[in-house]
Amino acid sequence: MNERLHELLADEATVGLDASEQAELEALLARHPDADRDALARVAAEVALSGLPDVPTQLPPALRGRLEADAASFFAAASPESTSARPSARGAAPPPRRRWLAGAGWLAAAAGWLLVVFLAWPQAEGPTLAQQARRLAEAPGSVRVAWTAGGDATGSAVRGDVVWSDARQEGYMRFEGLVANDPTREQYQLWIFDASREAAHPVDGGVFDVAEGGEVIVPIRAHLPVDRATLFAVTVERPGGVVVSSRERIAVLASVEEAEG
Repeated sequence: MNERLHELLADEATVGLDASEQAELEALLARHPDADRDALARVAAEVALSGLPDVPTQLPPALRGRLEADAASFFAAASPESTSARPSARGAAPPPRRRWLAGAGWLAAAAGWLLVVFLAWPQAEGPTLAQQARRLAEAPGSVRVAWTAGGDATGSAVRGDVVWSDARQEGYMRFEGLVANDPTREQYQLWIFDASREAAHPVDGGVFDVAEGGEVIVPIRAHLPVDRATLFAVTVERPGGVVVSSRERIAVLASVEEAEG
């Protein structure tokens, strides 16, 4: 690579360029279309990786090999032997402060590139809602109750259950056959009846939607703490839900007391 082009790219990645230097860089890049403008970033990644042995992900062997090769080429070109063999196009070595800033810039570039690699690299996925529901069902003290029809046509063919833990304040609803809703017209809303509260004021468990087809698992979002759940009811309400349900349209019910009895 042209030495002046190399120097300008290094400065661009570390300390920045003024207007005249930027124009000079663009002109040199136009004359050297094969120049790899990203080479410095890849070297920065290798520098970061070599100094951070506890990086939480592993690069593929092919990518690591490319980084090592780029690093070797760059540092060989920038070694004292190579730079002393040819005079600088500027006529004098850059002042110490600029070289020190270049080193600091490399550290910043390395850290930034490492972050990009880490965020872009595929990470292990967490447990699905179905897996979370199964784990909760196996936890001590949790309850699992099957849904029964509540009278509204939307829930007449529903199969599934609700799993809930008072201790964890966590729960999941599983549905098959619950009629799909149009969120612009109506939404489903869960109500949790608590033994420590009046039946007229169940706890709002959140609103949700159901699309066509297959099994649906919905996490419960209780708006208030539930001391001891006794009954779960899903109603059909206006978009956004309501504070107090008229209970005119009850899709499904799940009675904890009947299941335990």
